[in-house]
Amino acid sequence: MKRKDYLKEFIIWTPSGDPEMPFKTKHNGVALGVRLNDFPAEHLYTLVAGDSTAHFDEWPKMWTKARPRKSARNVTATARAKTSGYAKNAAKATKSKSLR
Repeated sequence: MKRKDYLKEFIIWTPSGDPEMPFKTKHNGVALGVRLNDFPAEHLYTLVAGDSTAHFDEWPKMWTKARPRKSARNVTATARAKTSGYAKNAAKATKSKSLR
């Protein structure tokens, strides 16, 4: 597939956590990345597909930016920590009222 064809493909991008290349994905077995450039001196984005690159200024309509998901384990752990924190604070408040 030619590098320009990726700009016309339906692709779901995942946030990478890297400020220079904030989105990554695998499409048809090829690792892809979107790099941010020094706009306006350069194009806004560069698509990196292996050794090939393609520059563009507007995010293609066929591309979707996925939001990072928290794992179920992290969500459960956070909920438990909040709950236990609330329970401890409630217990402290009850004790301090009963000591008066």
